[in-house]
Amino acid sequence: MGDWPVSPISFQQNPYGGPVTLDYLFDSGTANADPGAGKFRLNNATENTATALYVNVTSFDGVALATVLDNLTNSTGTNKAMIRLVKKSDTTAFLLFYITGETTHTGYREFAVTIIASSAASPFSNGDECLLAVGQIGDAGPTGAPGPAGQWYEGAGAPSSGLGINNDMYLDTSGPGSGLGLQKIAEVLLGADAASVSFSSIPQTYRHLILMCYARITESVTNDYMYLQFNGDTGANYDYQHSIMGGSSTSFSSTYGQTQGRCGDLAGATSTRSTSVGMAEILIPHYAGATFDKAWLSRGGDVYLQAGSNGTSTGLWGGNWRNTAPLTSITLLPAANNFKAGSLFTLYGIP
Repeated sequence: MGDWPVSPISFQQNPYGGPVTLDYLFDSGTANADPGAGKFRLNNATENTATALYVNVTSFDGVALATVLDNLTNSTGTNKAMIRLVKKSDTTAFLLFYITGETTHTGYREFAVTIIASSAASPFSNGDECLLAVGQIGDAGPTGAPGPAGQWYEGAGAPSSGLGINNDMYLDTSGPGSGLGLQKIAEVLLGADAASVSFSSIPQTYRHLILMCYARITESVTNDYMYLQFNGDTGANYDYQHSIMGGSSTSFSSTYGQTQGRCGDLAGATSTRSTSVGMAEILIPHYAGATFDKAWLSRGGDVYLQAGSNGTSTGLWGGNWRNTAPLTSITLLPAANNFKAGSLFTLYGIP
């Protein structure tokens, strides 16, 4: 039997892509402006530290994409979509971001982004043809209802199964949902710099609140204070005391009748390390009660210079809001300018 003739088979190489893949040229400019038809740019020359992406409404291959771009942020979750920027001729060169928000401009769109991973600090050069591959993220699911609160007892008749000191106050921990673990109420991870962070419509079903802050400020200082306001009150109704230990010294201060309450200390824009951060853990007891003024106690600190350069601080802050109303909202503010993108704020309830 003779051999069958064999002819070579050629295959067409199609462009690398995904469900939503857009073709653009990279523009190395960093200004918040239209990069030009068929182009995109980032807001930082070190590309994997960018916090904003600017995309013209027309792709490099001449497709009008305004409607497509405007539908990338439909999700109700904090992270709206994932976008992978990849060099078309070399798919090992990439940046991977979360998209967290959109601002509409004439001729282009501005997207707030948070870096996830990258192949290099700056994998693209001006004029590189890149593919913008987008994977959208579904809506945030509904928050489940908290479990039933434990039963509080006072006095000598409290059951022995509870917790307390000298029979003064006990929490019955025998029922479902009545443990003492923290339950997350809400969280804010900044995708862009922000002048304030607010938690509103706080449920009244917990006994106490704890607010964890991990943040940096854009103010041109080594470090500065963080403040809080309750229920949107900007009147002179906040009194506070602080004790700060910095380097080899300790300072104390009492302040009364202020329009906001001091609650922490954060690293600023001129601290030697650009990645220095401050933290605060703020306890707000019996926030839903209506008998006494509301109070807070905070502990925290920051590192604002290189180690060994006398640039660390830790502190305690305690204060009082001259109002008996239950707390329904908390606003956090830097002393000046903004909280920096990447700052994280989480509100917990204690049953």
